[in-house]
Amino acid sequence: MNLTDLNSIGGGSPTTGVVDAIAQTMVGEWMFKYVRRRKSFGVPETNGKDDNSNDRHKRWVWLAPYERAILWSSKQPNSGSALMGKAGRKLTIQSVLDVKDDNPTPKGGATLFNRSILILTPQRALKFTAVSADRHYIWLTALSFLAHSQQAVPEIITAPPPPKTVLPDFEMPQPKRKTGIRDSIRLTK
Repeated sequence: MNLTDLNSIGGGSPTTGVVDAIAQTMVGEWMFKYVRRRKSFGVPETNGKDDNSNDRHKRWVWLAPYERAILWSSKQPNSGSALMGKAGRKLTIQSVLDVKDDNPTPKGGATLFNRSILILTPQRALKFTAVSADRHYIWLTALSFLAHSQQAVPEIITAPPPPKTVLPDFEMPQPKRKTGIRDSIRLTK
């Protein structure tokens, strides 16, 4: 996937669409995260239900793009250290899927978009649902870029590389040292 492909998801110019999506997702927002089923001694606790939970709870979700990580917490972070992942859970993004989601809205929750974002990480899979189609595609744009791109996270303005100075093959003459007063005095016995 390249920036042009991602642009078709988010709209706008390729770099601006991805940069805007990453900037918005770095700040974070409330989303609905699916609850994973716990396993007791390696055996899932199904109680007659399927392995996929339909239970969701509200979580503050944000991205750490330079670490290619997604973070979430039950509380909205309000300090720099919390935003950097000191509070909350963090997993590295490997792959992202846009999946249809016809599960009912959580009790007391607002209406949600009918698609969810499935994020595969080295540890496990995460599934989040955004509150609107617009927010869903902004998150999908940012997450897809982080998962599929080998490029560095785009900067709004990138500095050009410093010019290389070519050193000649010959040796430069050593600068002449000024002789100090001590050198001008002759010591006699």
